This record gives sequence, structure tokens and C-alpha cells, in this order.
Amino acid sequence: MRAKLLVIISAAALTIAGCSSSEPTASPTKAAPPATTAAGLSAGQQAYLAALSAIDPGLVANEERALSRAKDICADIAGGEFIGAKLNERVAERLSGGDAQITAEQAAKVVALAKANVC
Repeated sequence: MRAKLLVIISAAALTIAGCSSSEPTASPTKAAPPATTAAGLSAGQQAYLAALSAIDPGLVANEERALSRAKDICADIAGGEFIGAKLNERVAERLSGGDAQITAEQAAKVVALAKANVC
């Protein structure tokens, strides 16, 4: 019953949306994929890694791990549980250790970079 109702509503929406118009509707176009480099990185990913290296070269000692952690930052942002100083502290903890140690202030820069280039 529910499926039948959805089909009826969808058909009505299409009719209202312009199927009765005499003008042809444009077919949907695919968005162009982001430009990638020879290494398979997008321009945003490259920019992120370059800026991350400027903060601390140890942060990009393993580029794959750096990009994976950027995706984790994006997930934290999207989740909404961590915001402001709490997010910066989480990022500082996540990225510190091994090859790099960063402060919450540096983590705030990393968050901004991730938002602008990866998320």
C-alpha cells in the first residue's frame, strides 16, 4: 500500500514539475570529477598536504595516513559532537605522536584546512 502511494505521489510530482510543459526538459548532466594529479590526489588534497607540511612536516610523513585522518576530522565536524575548542583538542590528540606534536592552536589551523580542502 505504501509503495503504491509513493508511486502515485511521484507521478503527480512529475506532472506538476513540468511534464505538461511544451518545452523539453534538460537531461541531468554528470558533474566533472575533481582534477587529480599523477599521484591520484585532488587539488584540494594536495593543498591540504602542503599546508599541513608547513605546520609540521611530521604530519605528512605518511600522506595516506594524513588524508585518512583528514576524513576523520570531516566526520567529527559532520557529527557535530565536537565543536570549537573540543574539536581542536581532539584533532591535536589524534595528530600528535610519532612524527609530530601539535598544539590545539595548530589543530585549529588543521581543522580549517580540512574544511576548505577535504570535507
